[in-house]
Amino acid sequence: MQIIDFLTNRQSNIPSIILLKGEERYYLNSFFIFLKSSLEVEQRNDNFISIDNDIHFALNELQEFSLFGGRKIIILNDPLFLTAKESLDKDKEKQLLLYLKNPNLDNIFVINAIELTIDKRKKINKLIESQAFLIEFNQLDEKQIFRLTKNKFKKENIDINDDNITHFLAKIGYDLSLLDLNIKKLIAFGKTEQISLSAINSLITKNSQETIFTLSEYINKSEIKKAIPLYKELIDQGQSPIAIIGLLLSQYRLYIQVALSSQSEQELASFLSKHPYRIKLARKQTYGIDSRILFSKYLQLSKIDYQLKTTSIDSIVLFQMFLID
Repeated sequence: MQIIDFLTNRQSNIPSIILLKGEERYYLNSFFIFLKSSLEVEQRNDNFISIDNDIHFALNELQEFSLFGGRKIIILNDPLFLTAKESLDKDKEKQLLLYLKNPNLDNIFVINAIELTIDKRKKINKLIESQAFLIEFNQLDEKQIFRLTKNKFKKENIDINDDNITHFLAKIGYDLSLLDLNIKKLIAFGKTEQISLSAINSLITKNSQETIFTLSEYINKSEIKKAIPLYKELIDQGQSPIAIIGLLLSQYRLYIQVALSSQSEQELASFLSKHPYRIKLARKQTYGIDSRILFSKYLQLSKIDYQLKTTSIDSIVLFQMFLID
């Protein structure tokens, strides 16, 4: 089940074992709040227990009665034993196997494996996936983020048109981690004034990802007179030259991956663990550009990165030489 569906339906009978999977943490706090609200008010602090990657501690808590009465909710975060990186010893694995086959139905066990790559070859993982209720925290696409944002404005009785919502979301790169903080600025402004494009531009600053994308666009179009001032602007804002080049390298690595792929935007986004909006922009940006040119720019940027770390040559001079070459 998708997390949005779970929260919308608000199930009264919460499963005793829940597995969380996916790449998007945005709704995780809402999910925890929902679980916590299922406990009696006076028990919420003591019976809602969050544990980091300690299965022995988690299972002991699940099997013990609460000193304060009522059921307990145990959250096991980052269970690395589900991945190929770590494994449980025989005793702990046996303990977990026994619990999965005969869980304490009075308590709730949540295995939070969001952002982890589960090794499907492991016997224990196969059993968990067969016994647990799966809730998927998948990345939202542009339409879903648009609807989410529009509903937030509507809930606050803020009048804003669809084009301006789209502009706002593009401004933050459809990044849910930036949504709540920035939408509060617009909501506060919208309580007294109409939210226009100019208001959005003045209230919402570009994130580094959007700025790097713009800089790479200037590079691809050989717009030297725009690229150099933007590069200097990033330095004036406190970004180190090494960090800027590192971000550009990451951007061109993405360009190359997109240019060489025949997968759909959604498939490639999932494969690369990137937001679909970034893939869409990268595909648009690289349309008609030979992948060999992108690779050449990547190698040139790698050379600048090396020179910044090993020489005292001015970074702006290096960047100018890169643009002219």
